[in-house]
Amino acid sequence: MQVLHLHRTPTYTTMMQVLQHNNVTLLIFLFWRSKLSTEAKVILEKLGHLKDEKGDWIALSKLIRDVLVSETWVDAYQSPAEWLRASASASGYSAGMVKRMQNVLPFLEGMAAEAEINLQEHPNASFASMEILKRMHGMSEQGAKDLFRTVLNGSITVRNLRERYEEIVRNKPGSARASQLTHWAYKHFEEHASGQIIKHLELLTDEAISNYKSNPPPRTFGPFSNLFFRVDAVAVIKTATDSTVHFDAFDFKLYDQQQVASNMLRLIERTSLLASFFRRFWIVLPAVKDTSSVLELRKTFLDLSVLNVGIVGVGGPWSEELEFEDGIQIYMKPSGDPWPDRRTFIAKPDDR
Repeated sequence: MQVLHLHRTPTYTTMMQVLQHNNVTLLIFLFWRSKLSTEAKVILEKLGHLKDEKGDWIALSKLIRDVLVSETWVDAYQSPAEWLRASASASGYSAGMVKRMQNVLPFLEGMAAEAEINLQEHPNASFASMEILKRMHGMSEQGAKDLFRTVLNGSITVRNLRERYEEIVRNKPGSARASQLTHWAYKHFEEHASGQIIKHLELLTDEAISNYKSNPPPRTFGPFSNLFFRVDAVAVIKTATDSTVHFDAFDFKLYDQQQVASNMLRLIERTSLLASFFRRFWIVLPAVKDTSSVLELRKTFLDLSVLNVGIVGVGGPWSEELEFEDGIQIYMKPSGDPWPDRRTFIAKPDDR
């Protein structure tokens, strides 16, 4: 039997090639596979610690990438996509957010290397800002380079950076129109907000149900629609006592404070009707610094006795002068059951 000298952890592909050309015993191969599985589990534990300690997204993304590159996911998972889902669950992010981080990380590393900047000195670099800067780089490479240090140091708000990007897009011949920018912004907000709702789902569902059943945890999917309405997302919750199925709805609105005020009547009409079909109905907005319009909306729902409505703000590039990206702010907690109660109109959604 030939002796195999390995100076670094081999990939799964490398080991398969070795097996085809060397007389390596099955025992050694199985030991190696179990080692890979153990390494993947160790990474998951590290991701969990980063979540608990609110660690930076750069370190988290590097750990996930290390497993993908070394193929140490191969024994415990069927595919890289399955590993990404597992790592997303362990780190408290959605799978979509983890993929976005993986896309932004090489861009950040490349820009830092070109500028001769040590990223270890910038562990709190804003992910939302870097994602916007990456998009800007595709439209104006020099413009993105000129702003890189400013963005890395956090010297520009996410909102101001997004406005600069949109200005570049509007002024570039043949680029996206304003309507396309609005569509992109909403889809981006919807994806980010969905990730935050999933991450904090236990908090939001437990606000109204004390005997919350943690196994299985609440499931979300969306959009959900029937003859009467369409909502962006629905959470399915079961009680621990009688296995009753409950449905909580989430309606995403990319509104700033001025838009909340100007769309107040429409929001009240739509929400008052749709809330009657669900146990809880959450309006999801960008987190705001000036809460006057949100508090006015809250007061109106209370005056109308629409008590199963909640209002929650999510951090991110859309937050007015609020620079937290990971987290939620609850402006109104549901405090009662739907009235009128139309929950019987909802058929049980298919298992997903």
